[in-house]
Amino acid sequence: MPRDGTKNLINQSMRTKEEQKEIAVKGGIASGVARREKAAERIRLKSIAEIVVDKNLLPPALKNMDGIVDQQTFIDFMIIKKAREGNYKYTELFYKIIGDDPTIKLKEREVVVKEKELANSEASRVTETPLIFEVFDEIEEYYRQAIGILDGEGPTA
Repeated sequence: MPRDGTKNLINQSMRTKEEQKEIAVKGGIASGVARREKAAERIRLKSIAEIVVDKNLLPPALKNMDGIVDQQTFIDFMIIKKAREGNYKYTELFYKIIGDDPTIKLKEREVVVKEKELANSEASRVTETPLIFEVFDEIEEYYRQAIGILDGEGPTA
């Protein structure tokens, strides 16, 4: 059952071609506006990140750095500090920034483990194969002794 806010919605297939086109145009315009706003936000944040930080406001570890410390450097150090304190979100953010995503490494490890398990299961199948042949040999021997129909001996009438 639809929620209360969806009762007045009309499916696109139920609308006329003109209505569909009008809605698509409005959506395209809104998408362009949102894209331009995000681009402007990125530019603004990049310019803020380049602002030089007063070294007196920095933590002691950063005060001894040579050169200029900008906002981005300060943010990077704070991310590293929080990650070293054990904050998982900052650790994840740090690894994503440096391009060493732990979720990808975890998936790679899972693949390696699955490959090893598959190799072990295939190796165990190879060791089980003679056992299966032994069972078939026992069955064949049973039929030879009990019924005598294998190897062309046939029952005597």
